[in-house]
Amino acid sequence: MENKQQDVLSLGSDFKVVTPPTPAPVNPMTPTQAGPTPMRAATASGSVGLLIALGGLLGSYPEKFAVVQAAAAAFLAFEVLCNGLGHVQPIFAPHKPIGALVAIVAGGLGIALGMGEGIYVGPGFAILGGLYALVMPNMAKKADAKLPPAPPAAPADPQFSKLLLGNLLVAAGTMLPWTDEARGSDTVLGVILMVCAVLGIAAAWIGMGRTWAMPAVSGGLMGMSLIFVPVDGLLLGLFGIVRLVKGNEEGMLDVGGWWPGADELDFVQYGLPVLLVIGASIWSLAGVVQGTLKGVEAQKQRKNEEVAARKAARAEKK
Repeated sequence: MENKQQDVLSLGSDFKVVTPPTPAPVNPMTPTQAGPTPMRAATASGSVGLLIALGGLLGSYPEKFAVVQAAAAAFLAFEVLCNGLGHVQPIFAPHKPIGALVAIVAGGLGIALGMGEGIYVGPGFAILGGLYALVMPNMAKKADAKLPPAPPAAPADPQFSKLLLGNLLVAAGTMLPWTDEARGSDTVLGVILMVCAVLGIAAAWIGMGRTWAMPAVSGGLMGMSLIFVPVDGLLLGLFGIVRLVKGNEEGMLDVGGWWPGADELDFVQYGLPVLLVIGASIWSLAGVVQGTLKGVEAQKQRKNEEVAARKAARAEKK
């Protein structure tokens, strides 16, 4: 009631409607202070070429030389995951030519060795993908030169990178035929190795980029699988060597029933996959030992630093 006795101040009839300015459209490829750095076309085209080659190698290939197919496919997968589009952290450097050369050589061998079997399509795509990964990054450098300078990329952890390659090769060799009737994974020990290899591949990929899932690797079954794979792989590989040498002969190590088949086996077709698993297991075991020694050394260094800090603190109090 008191407000009615007060004079009302007139604001007049002239006023303006103020409209906030419309923000200019932002190009998603233009880097901002908080936005991502544009992807390099050279890196992307190299990974695309390697993926094309990988798809070709997963196709038809001469059965006798399937170990070449499996090893090359595992290496191409490793190259994309470690140095290309499959890496967790942004990658700005182009692929090294080693992956493209592996694809071209594997495809060329597939065509040359499978000429009598009429195998051309799969190896042909491997060659095509390798050439694409070799040529296209050089053509994309002009487009990349117009982009702002890229920040230094986070390097992949060398220990986990080594373990990733080793686990991929172990899995590839175990899935190959070890006799004319059975694969390396057609045993209880082989199945356990494949389970550990899959866990190890995931653990190595996570650890390679130091992702948010790192605690699952450092303190769980995934981390333990990195140790199980080389041990299990060496054990299974030694049994595979016994099967190649002894055949179905019964004795203290009766492994003929593990991998049924002929007594005499072709070494190139059935022996090389066994050696691939053994070699990859030794490679992985070396990575585990190297990482363990580095961890022990880092722990000692931290303890020495803590002791030195406590001594310095006591000296200041005196």
